[in-house]
Amino acid sequence: MKNRNQFSLHRFHNSSFDSMPLMTINGSAKEVSSTVLDDLFRELGLPAALLLVEYNGRALHSSEWPAVTLSEGDRLELLSVAAGG
Repeated sequence: MKNRNQFSLHRFHNSSFDSMPLMTINGSAKEVSSTVLDDLFRELGLPAALLLVEYNGRALHSSEWPAVTLSEGDRLELLSVAAGG
């Protein structure tokens, strides 16, 4: 029989406090520390002004970004706008 204290320690050790959220970004699994889009862009070194964002299958206007809270399992597609000729 397990000692009750051992069980509690094991549950705490495996809690979400021990790891960063895992998201899918452009088709690849990635652990990130950010919980809002602007912070995520900085974390990834991406220029927010040049990005198009799809969040869980829905295209977002940049005015919607502040209302998005990122969490485990989210899917993001980040596209950089480029001009050329």
